[in-house]
This record gives sequence, C-alpha cells and structure tokens, in this order.
Amino acid sequence: MSAIKIGSLVWSGYSGLLRMGTITGQRTAENGWVYYTISWHDDSQYEETMSYYNSVNPNRDYGLKEYKASLVHPINPVQLSRFARLHYEFVEDDSVEEYRYPSEMDDGDDVVDFLV
Repeated sequence: MSAIKIGSLVWSGYSGLLRMGTITGQRTAENGWVYYTISWHDDSQYEETMSYYNSVNPNRDYGLKEYKASLVHPINPVQLSRFARLHYEFVEDDSVEEYRYPSEMDDGDDVVDFLV
C-alpha cells in the first residue's frame, strides 16, 4: 500500500529541476503500477522547458500527464518548513558568507526573507 495519498505534498526531479506539487488523482494500472496526477506548484521553469521542446518539435507531446509512483516522493510539509528555517538560521548566523536567496521577488542585493 502506498504512503502517498490524494492531497499529499510530493517532490520529483527533472533534469536538475526540483518540482513540488500536490497529488490530485491516483489510479492503479492493470500491471499493478500506481500512477498519480499532480498539481505542480511554482512550476514555470518546467513549463518553459516543455514549451521550448514543443516549439522545436511540435509533432510530439512533451511532459507527463500522470507520474509513475517511482517518480514521486512524499514530503512532510512540517519537516520541510523546519529544514528551511534551520537553513535560514544557519545562513543568518554568518556561517556562510554573502549568501543570497535566488528569487524572482528579490529586489536586488537584499536577502529574501521568505520565512516571516
């Protein structure tokens, strides 16, 4: 029995991109494999990549509609928040010199405080 259920937060990787999303559907194929549909969060980099591939070869459908269970991994949102907070505290404690959070919301050289 799978630990991933509808409503679970999951992650997957694609060519170095970390993708996170919420499970919206699940089906079991005749071969026994479980497949999920996922609503991906803040997924513009992946979508841009798929659009580019489609512009190069429009005769093919790029991107998956369903994801095999082996391609997605559950995330505990509380643990993820804790990891991010601990990372932020580590960086703010001057353990890492001049670290800046990469973000589209960053107004320049300011550190983005995304945990407030």
